[in-house]
Amino acid sequence: MPDIIIWLYEKTIFIKTLKKAKKIICSSDFVRLNFLKDYSNKTLTITPGIDINKFKPMKINVKNKILFVANLKKAEQYKGLEYLLLAISIVKSGIKNIKLIVVGSGDYANYYKKLCQKLKIDRNVIFKGRVIDKNLVREYQQTNVLVLPSLFESCPTVLLEAMACEKPVIGTNICGIPYLIKNEENGLLFPPKDSEALAETIIKILNNPIFAKSMGENGYKKVKENFLWDKQ
Repeated sequence: MPDIIIWLYEKTIFIKTLKKAKKIICSSDFVRLNFLKDYSNKTLTITPGIDINKFKPMKINVKNKILFVANLKKAEQYKGLEYLLLAISIVKSGIKNIKLIVVGSGDYANYYKKLCQKLKIDRNVIFKGRVIDKNLVREYQQTNVLVLPSLFESCPTVLLEAMACEKPVIGTNICGIPYLIKNEENGLLFPPKDSEALAETIIKILNNPIFAKSMGENGYKKVKENFLWDKQ
């Protein structure tokens, strides 16, 4: 029933609203160019802004540490944590002390914890639950790379927050993510649902600290030039 309601809304009320609107603000060029082409004469992109006084680099020595930030709800399975856990099980065979920090809470947390046990990576994955902003910044600063294996995104702020902390990022080459990640410049892209390819990108970053540092610096520069909170 909810799917039918959503479909009816999109085909009736939503369309009427778009037609009547004098201006339509989009959170990314991906949305503007792919979903609102018929309204190009009145669309405007205003992306999320990042406070670099809050999300900022800090030199902390960490090794083989990966970060995932998202709600762990059944409705948000599209965030792709399952594919990341499968990738960790692959990476673990070569990097025994790998650690994945999962920040977020939701009704599907126990499902992911059981999957970790099934994959025998429960000692490699730490579920932090929901964290306050101050601690979230610290999680970004204390990781080697942020991974976002989503199946759909518009303009994910977690990528920008990690980049503001001068961290390389990994994401799927789908939807709005490639608008933020330029492959091998400020991060790495991989095909959606491909855990083996994801494992390869993780290994590439963890085994090449100079390469990772360069991507982190480029990401910070990208945020500073295009995504500052007070310039949006």
